[in-house]
Amino acid sequence: MGLLRQIGGTIVLAIAYYGMAEISRHLASTPQNVIPVWPPDGIATGAVLLFGNWMGYGVLLGSFLANFWAFRDPTSFLSLVISTVPVLGIAIGTTLATLLGAFLLRKTTNIHYPLERVTNVFKFLILTGMVGPIINATVGVACLALSGKVPWTEYGTVRSLDLVGCVSDSVTHHPLE
Repeated sequence: MGLLRQIGGTIVLAIAYYGMAEISRHLASTPQNVIPVWPPDGIATGAVLLFGNWMGYGVLLGSFLANFWAFRDPTSFLSLVISTVPVLGIAIGTTLATLLGAFLLRKTTNIHYPLERVTNVFKFLILTGMVGPIINATVGVACLALSGKVPWTEYGTVRSLDLVGCVSDSVTHHPLE
């Protein structure tokens, strides 16, 4: 696949992830911007499964942009730089979770289109719908807690809410359906 096509695909996925994140964030029911509906994860998983691991760059960029605008602190240049560190952590966690879920699904199904058999659908639900989101929610909320955006006393509650959002959208907003 050509380099320009990969760059284009990365940019399209980043824009789709960011755009869907902004729409979803407007529905946020918590002050931490963690919601039980998060379609960008399903879009990211579908893109990686359909087009390959190189789409992870689009997941990283889209997640970074979406979380940067949500959690930045523009009061000074130093605070802006410091507020970028947890956002980068969230983006890396999201990307690794998406890539790991897709990798595990491909490894256990050994076929190009992993949703042809019922047993593979269950593997999809567990590996991309549970394993990846557990990593995503754990890393994301830990980054928010370390940065002070979420109090440690609320870590479990916020992580559970984020996990529900990641799981539900990895399964329900998946473009392979």
